[in-house]
Parts: sequence; structure tokens; C-alpha cells
Amino acid sequence: SVIASLCDFLIFFFMLIVINLIFLVVHHKLRSTTLHVLWSSYLASSWSGNCVL
Repeated sequence: SVIASLCDFLIFFFMLIVINLIFLVVHHKLRSTTLHVLWSSYLASSWSGNCVL
């Protein structure tokens, strides 16, 4: 149903924000550019994949 998919989307979106915040803290401590690039590209690909679907 529409409500269920909307719930899934909100949960996914919330998880993205939480994971991003955690990663920002970790990234601030590690200062690893490679990890950041990999993470950004992963997020971008998964996000665009969801938009296509």
C-alpha cells in the first residue's frame, strides 16, 4: 500500500541521516578522504537506484 511504502521510505531516510551523522563524526576523527569518497558514491548510487525504482 501507499502508506506502507511511505513508512519504508521515511525509515530509510531516517537511517540515512543517522548513518551520515555517525559517519561525519567518525570521518572527523579519521580524516580519511578515500572512505568519504567511497561512502558518498555508495549513498549516491543507492539513492538514485531508489529514485529509479
